[in-house]
This record gives sequence, structure tokens and C-alpha cells, in this order.
Amino acid sequence: MFLGGVAVLAWLGPVPDLAPILEHRPTLPTRVLDRRGDLVAEWGGVRRNPVDLDALPGHVIDAFIAAEDARFFQHGGIDPAAMIRAAWANTTHGRVLQGASTITQQAVKNVLLSPDRTMRRKVMEAALALRLERQVDKRGILEVYLNEVYLGSGAYGVEAAAREYFGKEAGRLDLSESALLAGLPQRPSAYSPRVSAERAESRRRYVLRRMLDEGFIDGESFEEARRRPPRIRPRRTADEMRAADWFLDEVRRRALRHVGPGLESDGLEVETTLDLDLQVAAHRAVRRGLEEVDLRHGFRAPRARMRDADLAALLLRLGSENDLSPLRPQLPDRPLTAVVVEVDPATRTTTVALALERIARLEAPRPIRERLEVGDRLRVRPARPAMSADARGSERVRLAQEPRVQGALVAIEADTGEVLALVGGYRYGRSFFNRATQARRPPGSAFKPFVYGAAIEQGRTATSRVVDRPFLRAGWAPRNHDRRFRGSLTLRQALARSANNATIHLLDQVGVSAVAGFAARLGIRSPLASNLTLALGTSPLTPIELTSAYAALAAGGRAHDAHLIRRIRDRRGRILYEAPPPDPGKVALAPAVAYVTGDLLRGAVTDPGATGRGALALPHFVAGKTGTTNDLADAWFVGFSPQIAAGVWVGYDRGRVLRRGESGGRTALPIWSEFMEEALHVRGPGRRAVPESVVIRRVDADTGLLADAVSRRSYEQAFVRGTGPARRASRILEARLERQIRFGM
Repeated sequence: MFLGGVAVLAWLGPVPDLAPILEHRPTLPTRVLDRRGDLVAEWGGVRRNPVDLDALPGHVIDAFIAAEDARFFQHGGIDPAAMIRAAWANTTHGRVLQGASTITQQAVKNVLLSPDRTMRRKVMEAALALRLERQVDKRGILEVYLNEVYLGSGAYGVEAAAREYFGKEAGRLDLSESALLAGLPQRPSAYSPRVSAERAESRRRYVLRRMLDEGFIDGESFEEARRRPPRIRPRRTADEMRAADWFLDEVRRRALRHVGPGLESDGLEVETTLDLDLQVAAHRAVRRGLEEVDLRHGFRAPRARMRDADLAALLLRLGSENDLSPLRPQLPDRPLTAVVVEVDPATRTTTVALALERIARLEAPRPIRERLEVGDRLRVRPARPAMSADARGSERVRLAQEPRVQGALVAIEADTGEVLALVGGYRYGRSFFNRATQARRPPGSAFKPFVYGAAIEQGRTATSRVVDRPFLRAGWAPRNHDRRFRGSLTLRQALARSANNATIHLLDQVGVSAVAGFAARLGIRSPLASNLTLALGTSPLTPIELTSAYAALAAGGRAHDAHLIRRIRDRRGRILYEAPPPDPGKVALAPAVAYVTGDLLRGAVTDPGATGRGALALPHFVAGKTGTTNDLADAWFVGFSPQIAAGVWVGYDRGRVLRRGESGGRTALPIWSEFMEEALHVRGPGRRAVPESVVIRRVDADTGLLADAVSRRSYEQAFVRGTGPARRASRILEARLERQIRFGM
């Protein structure tokens, strides 16, 4: 006997130490959550979320025992009776039908051994199981098993599986859900409900029957659970997950600064500020907008022109290449492969195929359509709206060549500084440079609101006058974008029309240092020019920096540091980092000044001749400013609703100029408007409260004085209490008449 034992030990070789089970501190991934607490990413390790046995309902434990090891509390680590039954069944049927591993053996295998099906591994597994039973009680073994067992779809342990399949914690699982999970260990990749709903349901019913037979549940509970299969949480689509790549990359960069190299191995939980719905909208808006800009710069040749034989083969595999289901009612909003199957000169239509029996009408400018031939392979995406039918019932798509121009979008919650969405370029996989947080580009006229805000702070009003006339100093003679000079303008008119020379004259009066200080209080950290070129936005800023400053205007003058992480916890729930809460007492500028400056920016959207009038299509209050640099290298639009500030930049990475005709209003504003339309729908329009220190007066549009009966055009204007016009518009007309009579004019 002794010699036999020595021989077995020699055959087994080194036996693993039980310490990993006894200590049970597995390497855990970092879980990244959005602002609602939903999982959006996991970094490092495998998906495993430890849970204490005491936190689990009894029926979770009972389900696994019934399904995997009904005699768990009677045996000492191995179950000879189960081994005999399994051997007989497998021999009788000529294939493996049953396993005989106890829960203890499975715990050993999951933590210490490989999954190889060899006799040596099985003997070592049994030996270690016997040792483990002598050192750890049954509940401890169960806890290890339930935290380590693989349950399909990348989930290890019942907690990870509960979140993966049902979107809830394991402590909230009901009997039906518990039975489904307990049916997975035998063949998790085959029985996963995401792989086969039928097989998963068959196993769930098997587990319920085993629980009834073993006396864990009564007949009534069995029947109720059997009739009520659990609802599987739908997975977020790959498109949705790709949309957050830029945001998550920035979160990773910032989290590393807070917690160091253990970020991807210590089982941390990173709670972010991400609103995934808005992130998807931002991603979609940037991609569409950049594609449209790029197409205006020229259509590049089709990806390939297919010969007849190649065309037939491509049509057969198109549906798979585009991942289109015949049952899917709408096209996914992402680039798709299309092939031209018909060009009809008579109707001037071009038809493309997206799958063997799924065609669409191509929307493209006439010069592009005339270049296309049958067999051309193209990139397309659904036209807006996502599914629109023409008279023949086919869907509409538009060209979607991958653009060379780049862009960025940042959306920030005004009252907290939380970043809701962030896009750093057209496609994350093509370039990891995050233009939203890393690219410093001149904002052009999008900087002008700080000049006008500083003027309001010094006591000027929206109806104060500034002269739009040529400015010449030390050989510097800047031009207005339309090369026209308009003479005397109100501050509101000058900002709405983005008059360069009027703004320079105003900056000269207000003072460069005053404007730089005003911008710094709102969160501008980048160095600013110490001369009058500051009026034209020549100092490079990042999109997140500029958008954060606009958010302070929307928040009534309260500036918050833009942040993407709310808090980081370790695996025990202890807080390692937490973003400072908003300080209501930290006011960057007086609420009245912020409100009136925001009112000026509203005029930059609504007033005749305003450069931001493209945003008027939005149904609720928005304010904002275009920005176009003098060399046409950068196009911006930054603005806000009462709740959300958003900024968009478009340009080339290496400073190449945009095409003539591109501007903040034409290039960046459509992207901003598309995103804000969705943001206003998701988050609501919000309410813009009027501070007590602000008064609203109806103003004559021609004179800037109080409107009265002689006013042909008027509008409501905000003023800091104690400022604003005191005279009525009719007094100006009366004075003119008096002069005409006196001088015989």
C-alpha cells in the first residue's frame, strides 16, 4: 500500500498548493460604469465579481447543489456513488453523458488546475479535493465555487453572470433566474441563453425538476417558476460600445493618474459621468458631419469595381459582411458596404444592394452619381432619418467615404461640470489622438463672448455702442469676414454678426488683462495672447476647455472643472478617489453678468445676420457662437441649453486649410445641432431662471432704446439691474424732427 502511494505521488508530480483557494484573492478586472450604474467596459483579467455567500438567496445555492452535486453536504470531497453511476451511464451509451465531479472538485479545478481531460489531472483533482475538505468548511468551498465557476458569455461566478444575463445583482435573483444559471456549468458555451435560448430553457427546466426531486422546492414553486422563464437583458450593440471608445480612453488615462498601475488587476470600480445615450448621439453626429464635409471636398474613386462573377459572389455575402438580419426592420446607423446594381439615366436614380435581396436608393450629388457604374463598390450609411422609403419602397442611403478631415465634440452638464459625452475624432481605431482633450486649436470668433462678457462686467450693456470701423496699429489691419464695415453697432449686433473690428475696438476699451482674467475665471487654463489679437481667438485652446467655460455661463457663473470620473472604489468598496462635489458658493462671475452674456449669445443664434442662425431649427432655448479662424484651418461652434454645454471643432490634424466656404456656421454647427436635438430630447429643455439682479426690457431694434409705439421691430433684452436704456425710441425720432425743423432740413 505504501509503495503504491509513493508510485502514485511520483506519477502525479508536484501537487499544487492550496493557498490560492484558502486565501482566495483572484485577479479581478476593473469595472467601468456609466452615470446610471450600467457596465460599459471591463479592463484586464476576466469578468469576475466576488460575492459573499451570505449575500445570496437560498434558492441560488440550492439550484447549483441540485444541478451539480446533490450529496455535497454528505460526501468528503469526492462521491464514489456518483462516479459509479456516471461510469455505467457513459459505458452503456458509448459516450460521455454524465460527469462525477463534485462541487469541491470543480472548485479545485477552477482555481488550481487546467481543464485538460486526462487521468492524471482527474486523480490530482480528487486528491486535492480530499485535502481541501479537511481544511475548509462546506460554506467556504461553496463560496469559492460560486465565485469561480464559468457561466458563459465571458462571465465567471454568479455575480458576473447575474449582471450579464439579467442586469441585476446575484442577491436579487429569483428562483427561475437561479435555475437558468445553475444549468450552465455543464456546457456554458452551448447552454448560454445568448447562444441558444432553447438549450438554456431546457436546462433551466431540468434544474427546477432536480430541485423538486431533492426537496429544495415544493410543487407550487416548481410550477410557478417553470411557467415564468426569465427575461434576458439585451446586450448593447457593438455600435453603441464603439461609440464610447474615446470617452473610455480618456477615463483610463485619468484613472491611472489617480490609482496607478493596479488599475487593471485590483478589481476596481470606476463610476464615470458618461451618458451612453448622448455618447451614441455625439458619435453619430460627428461621423455624419465629417463625412458630409469630406464629400464637399471631393468624392474619391469607388472602393472597387466588380466584374460580373465577382459581383455575384459579393451579393451572396453582402448581408453577412454588413451584419444585416432579414428580420431587422431598420438599417444600423454605421458605414455599410454597398454595390451599385442599377443606374437609371431616365429617372436619374442609382440603386445599390446591401444584401442579396435588400436594395436602397443612393442619395448623392448629381456629378457624383454620373460617375458611378454598375459594379462599383461603395461605403454608405442610412440617410436621415435612419429609414425613409421612396415611391418604390426601397430604403435610402448616402455616401460615407472615410473622411480625411477630423473633428471633436464635448458635452458637459452645466451645473456639475460632468462630461456627458466626448468624441475625439472620426474613428478611434484609426488614430488614438484625442482631439477633444489633447488638441489645442485657435477658437477664432468662439472666443469673442469673453470679450463681451468682460464688457458687461465693467458696466456696459447689450445696447451699448461700439464702432465697427477699420483698426490699424503697428501695421496690423485685421478684416471682417465679409470685408464690410457697419459703423455704429450695439454690443448685441456686433457679437451676433461676429464683427472682428468692432470686437477689437471693444477689447481695446475693456483691456486685454480684464478679458484674460474673465476667461480664466470661467476655466480657461491655456496661455492667452497679451495683445489685441486675443479678440480674434488666436490663442489655442482644447475643445473641452472652451466648452467648460461656456458651461459656466449656462450655470449662472458657477465654474466647475470638467471631469469624467465621479469616484473609484476598490474591491471592498472603499473610495480611492472622488471628484470634488460642486461648490455652490464658488462663483466665477456674478449671475447677472453670466445671464446677460448668455442673452447676447442667444442673439448670436436668433438675430438677423447672426452667424449661428442654423441652430434656430432647434425647438428650445439654445445659445452659442460660431468660430472660424482667419486661415480657414479651424471651424467651431460652442453653445448651450440651460442644462448642457456642447462644443464642436472641425479641421485637419496638420493645419491644412478647409475648403473655401467652410465656416463655423456651415461646418461645425450642423454637427452641434444634430447632437443637441437628441440631447434636448433625452435630457429635456431645462429651465433658464432669471436672477433677481436682472431685468428684462423690450428694446427697439433700430435704436437700442426702450421700445414704444413708434418701434417697427423690437425684442426682449436682459440687463443687469440698474443699467440699460432709460429713454424711449420715440424721443430719438422727436429729436430728429426738431433738428430738421431748426436747420430747415
